[in-house]
Amino acid sequence: MVTTRRLLAAVFVPLLLACGGLGNKDDEVEDTAGGDGLPVTQACQDYLDCVAAVDAATLGTLLTSYGEGGTCWTTGQDAADVCDQACQTGLDQLHDQNPTEAACGDVEICTVIEGEWEVVITRTGGDCEFPWEQLDSPGELTCTDASAGTFEAEFYTLFPTVFDCAAVGSDFTCETEYQGVTMVIDGHFDTFEEASGGWTLSSAQCEALGPFEMSMR
Repeated sequence: MVTTRRLLAAVFVPLLLACGGLGNKDDEVEDTAGGDGLPVTQACQDYLDCVAAVDAATLGTLLTSYGEGGTCWTTGQDAADVCDQACQTGLDQLHDQNPTEAACGDVEICTVIEGEWEVVITRTGGDCEFPWEQLDSPGELTCTDASAGTFEAEFYTLFPTVFDCAAVGSDFTCETEYQGVTMVIDGHFDTFEEASGGWTLSSAQCEALGPFEMSMR
């Protein structure tokens, strides 16, 4: 993730240098940090969790400063305060860069995905006989409970009934049934305007499955 890594470097290199400068005051460290240093702040723990999810390759370097026993917490309260602010700034920016990543903050999927969408499903397995291998369908997503992350999905030429959907973070499951035939869509919102995943259709007679892609129109 080039964008994320550039963001990390631009925001935190100067702040790490600032923390390092504070850390050169050996007498102050002994007086203010104590034998084990200060605890990792909540902002920095949240920031590290976010980095682990979106750019794990940079995590090791950050742990030496922001992780437990890192220089942020063993070089005095002034250094800890600078690092804590740096973590909050970084977390806010990474959340803006990765709005569908639950590890970086609240994901209010339901309220931002409402609107017209188009789904493309491809059949790759199963024993149901269809006259198509791929089907495109326009549709609409409607939020039903923002706090619970539930919404409805209607795809006009895909299925005759509305799908009931629930999102946990950016992952979601939609399900509907019509005359003994059940269709389930399991997916992930890659952005607020794109989603992908897999689908299954099953009845007492047969089953079909495959991947899907969905985009806001």
